[in-house]
Amino acid sequence: MQVDYLIVGQGICGTTLSWNFIEAGLSFVVIDGPNPSSSSRVAAGLINPIAGKRYVKSWLYDTMLPAALETYARIGSGLGSDLVKQLNLLQFHTTPAERQAFMEKMPELPDYLAEVDHTHLQASFSHLFGTGSISSCHVIDSGTLLDKWRANLKSKDLLIDDHFEVSQLSISGASITYQDISAKKVIFCDGANAAASPYFSLLPFSLNKGEALVVRIPDLSPDHIYKHQLKLIPIEGDLFWFGASFEWKYPDVGPTEAFRQKAEHILLHWLKLPYTIEAHFAGERPSTVDYRPFAGFHPHIPGVGIFNGMGTKGYLQAPYFARQITDHLVNATPIMPEVSVNRYQNVLSRGVSS
Repeated sequence: MQVDYLIVGQGICGTTLSWNFIEAGLSFVVIDGPNPSSSSRVAAGLINPIAGKRYVKSWLYDTMLPAALETYARIGSGLGSDLVKQLNLLQFHTTPAERQAFMEKMPELPDYLAEVDHTHLQASFSHLFGTGSISSCHVIDSGTLLDKWRANLKSKDLLIDDHFEVSQLSISGASITYQDISAKKVIFCDGANAAASPYFSLLPFSLNKGEALVVRIPDLSPDHIYKHQLKLIPIEGDLFWFGASFEWKYPDVGPTEAFRQKAEHILLHWLKLPYTIEAHFAGERPSTVDYRPFAGFHPHIPGVGIFNGMGTKGYLQAPYFARQITDHLVNATPIMPEVSVNRYQNVLSRGVSS
């Protein structure tokens, strides 16, 4: 097999990049084996305009959201699926200080933040210290997107359903081979695995673990996202994704009884409706120290690229930067300096010299 590009990984980065490559007429093959702890599969697919406890607008939100919605609409149209649902998020304040911080930010972000009369919520929730609303959130149907796009790639013989073995990758000048595949470039979209890559392990990744539950709540409206420490995000029918945790020290990436007990404790004191736990899963996020993704090609090994490091913002950021990488390859346009892997060229040079 001879292609221009070898894409390693079919999470949200590999999915949006391969879709852009098809749109641009670039030849490629994706290599990706089953990985239930992939951060893209564990994630709920939430796009939130407001970030953090300080309620600040997400970085480049007004620039990246249109690219994301257009991409998901076009992919969904091709797959015969509606992938995007717009909802507001109901924030149940846990302390008076949290409510005060929200109220102080409302005048700065009137298009997104508002106070809510929680009277109609009292039958379903303990309202704690009041409720605020964050509007214009979007939930991407991540499971349908990844599964249907994977099937689409397979049907076109563009996906090899196998785990990538970096020891079988050979780079000699402008020639790249992997098993029986020849390519001009290889692009790693393999999430947390890149932190151990011989090409990109020196990049300042900040890996962290997240756990979540799938909860069935028959009497809860799926017309909102609900948050009290963790988020209840509607999936389909009466199923809700409940999570996620952030853990910086962990012995493995598997689900833990400690998280399950914590999540059930939150539900017990917040949710008044009956529920059942249907699933429990965990994954490892490829976050970065400076909270900016890695995109582009190794400054000292130009045949090797990376598209990674999205953290919790993958479903917002990946479509925009996948398009930038594609434009860079087709038209030689520059990749945004804030995310270009060239910002760490001095760090990466140490790996080459060793």
